Amino acid sequence: FNEYKLSEDQIKSTIQYLFQDPTCRLIIQQSTVIAFLTPLFNVFPQEQITTIVVDATYNTNRLKYELYAILGIVDGAGFPLSYLFVKPDQKEKRSAVLLNWFYLIKEQ
Repeated sequence: FNEYKLSEDQIKSTIQYLFQDPTCRLIIQQSTVIAFLTPLFNVFPQEQITTIVVDATYNTNRLKYELYAILGIVDGAGFPLSYLFVKPDQKEKRSAVLLNWFYLIKEQ
């Protein structure tokens, strides 16, 4: 293992890493969903963020989890504010998971 890989299990390793990093905040921890705020979440005042963008990518990790990102646009540059990993067989739950993630971020 190393400073980034804390367990053979990728999910456990991710959660362990997030718990040990005080600059990231885990906001959803379920068996099929993980979401966290990045250190940049509290850097910019809300009035500086002119646009919010949601992006997604698929099949980029060994477990094939879907990766979603919320980016805040400040002065034309995108900054990652939050990430969401969703197990790929959650199609029927995806909308509810995304809505919950958006709600939790809005409430921060």
